[in-house]
Amino acid sequence: MSNTIPGKGKLDFTLVIAGREIPVQRATFTKTIDTIANEVKCSFPWFPGLDPEIDRLTAPYSYSECKIYMGGQLVMIGILYNVIQTLNSTGRIKNLEIYSKTANIVDSSVRFPFEENNLDLLERIESQMNSTVPNRKMNINVFVDGGVDIGGKFKRISVKSTDNCFDKLRSLARQRGLLLSCTVEGDVLITYAKVTGDPVGTITEEIGITPNFEARFNGRDRFQYYQANATSSSSKKTKTFKTSKDIAVKTERFLTFQTEDNLPGEALNAAEWRKNKSAAEAMSTPFPVNTWYAPNGSLWSENTLLTVKSETMSIKNGFTFLITQVEFVFENQGCTANLELKPPTVYTTGEIIEPWLEG
Repeated sequence: MSNTIPGKGKLDFTLVIAGREIPVQRATFTKTIDTIANEVKCSFPWFPGLDPEIDRLTAPYSYSECKIYMGGQLVMIGILYNVIQTLNSTGRIKNLEIYSKTANIVDSSVRFPFEENNLDLLERIESQMNSTVPNRKMNINVFVDGGVDIGGKFKRISVKSTDNCFDKLRSLARQRGLLLSCTVEGDVLITYAKVTGDPVGTITEEIGITPNFEARFNGRDRFQYYQANATSSSSKKTKTFKTSKDIAVKTERFLTFQTEDNLPGEALNAAEWRKNKSAAEAMSTPFPVNTWYAPNGSLWSENTLLTVKSETMSIKNGFTFLITQVEFVFENQGCTANLELKPPTVYTTGEIIEPWLEG
């Protein structure tokens, strides 16, 4: 099939495996800004032996290639990793869990070489995707999003053979203020938080799908001071200490961490980034909406801006958030979505603008 399926409605969710459309009863499709892998979970009534081809394509450990369409448009190419087959009073249900192939990076250990010098982020990721060890290539391409500056080279990258591949790559990316996402095809995309530009529209909390909407503000997830210790690539002795202060935290809380590099200004950037990353995690707000589509008519998308007016969130007059995650829900009761919102400035190294603190 191509990138589109003619004749599909705007609220149609379609799963295609090896050219065969699989009838799906319920599904969720989750896209995030920085977890490198997208996810689909879906289910359908299963009658073993009734359709042998469906049995074969959705068999445990088949690792079938899957294509996901929404409104007739291709939104993800993934691999069928997990199969859960259940029996209850209503019959048998088959549950499928599909992930973009970048899930291999999330699950796998680092690959040889375990130490490299003078590589930038793109070169290090490509090195891991195309290991010089025979039979250990991931065959995943790496792309740089438009407008992205991947930053300077790391003087020395050293890991243990038991370290997790994605954790180490994400650590390097964060030191450059970058995010690791994936393309529709399931390749790595080096990107950044797009904190400027036009919002996809304005919505109010009344559009929420549940009366139990909740805004949480988690003070223990943040610290007053973040100290970065940068080490020398040659002597491995601590050379630089730089501290960033979160002015919104009014009580003494202190976090010290180690950076991977000691380039000029790197320690301060790392401290600022860690401060704002902690604030991002603390201020993440789930926002349920009753449609797959943003006010401008496009499918909701991560890494876009949305203006929200909500007294529950203490932003009666409105504030423009960054959408960091979208979960699309397809079921008999209707098609809805769950958005994860964060203040855009948490993805910069400047001061965090918090609407609920501005009165």
